[in-house]
Amino acid sequence: ITQSNVLASFGYGWPNWTTVLTSIGNEGKISTTGPFHFKLEYRPVDIFSLSLSSNYNYVSITTLYPFTTNHGMPAAYTSIESRGTLSILLRFNYQESLSERHDLYIGFGIGKKFYNYSYQSNDPHNYSPNLTIPTFLGYTGFETTLGYRYFFSDNVGIYFEGGFAQSLVQGG
Repeated sequence: ITQSNVLASFGYGWPNWTTVLTSIGNEGKISTTGPFHFKLEYRPVDIFSLSLSSNYNYVSITTLYPFTTNHGMPAAYTSIESRGTLSILLRFNYQESLSERHDLYIGFGIGKKFYNYSYQSNDPHNYSPNLTIPTFLGYTGFETTLGYRYFFSDNVGIYFEGGFAQSLVQGG
């Protein structure tokens, strides 16, 4: 890898931490999207790079609460809880080129994380209101990972990362 490279990478991660944390104690039907990872990286020198890192994921949990009416008929209330997160981070990587095609790196990123939370229920006895909470200002987002890249050619390669980010592991 030579100096002044600009790299773009797209990846998918596992597990979706939003799904893991939202589903604790919940027995509903879970549907997820992501996490998707995008990085645009500039490498001014061999051992250091600066990048813009963006991550997105979404989870929705639909829970059915069955009961029997006063007339003995089966019925159910439904609740839908959803959360989407988008993070935009400035990221710094320290890397060691193992060879012309192999690259090992450790990354640290800090920036903003935005989320949208929604809860809806058709239960008339539910004391939790139907609500949507968007965050426009966001809160502090953070990630740190250890990664490996392999380049098939000067312009095409794959990457794998593990660590504390929107997902435990990611690749693309």
